[in-house]
Amino acid sequence: MKVMQLMDQLEDLVENASSVPLTGKAVVSREEVLAILNDIRLTIPDEIKQAQWITEERTKILEDAELESSRINKSAEKDVDQMMAEAQQRVEKMVQKDEITRLAEERAREIVDKANNQADQIRNGAYRYADEVMQKIQGNIEKLSKSIEKNRAELAAYQAKTKSPQ
Repeated sequence: MKVMQLMDQLEDLVENASSVPLTGKAVVSREEVLAILNDIRLTIPDEIKQAQWITEERTKILEDAELESSRINKSAEKDVDQMMAEAQQRVEKMVQKDEITRLAEERAREIVDKANNQADQIRNGAYRYADEVMQKIQGNIEKLSKSIEKNRAELAAYQAKTKSPQ
């Protein structure tokens, strides 16, 4: 983080400054301190923008995963409905013929079972895919969270270091 480097420069400037005897004060170059503070002011918005971008990307990834999961589920449901309608039509045609009623019922059961099995497979595949996408997203979020925690800890350590008496 550039902000941390700039803060280290500021700390070095203060630590290496000439001391005023018997006062505990130091003489530092006003121009150098102001230049470093100005650089910090300019750098912080960029780092905040980067954090906001990461948050927005995370949200977008989650939304995309939900949309994809929904699309897959709708497609699977549509396929199931179509298979069921086709199976029903076949059953009705077979039933209309008295001599093959028994065969029609048997074939209809097979078609319905096959359609249900295929629907289950499609649905299970969609759920697995959605779970995998969400698992990847969760991993990315955990990495991002750890990075943020680390950066916050570094900032807290730096602040504690700069506040402690020298």
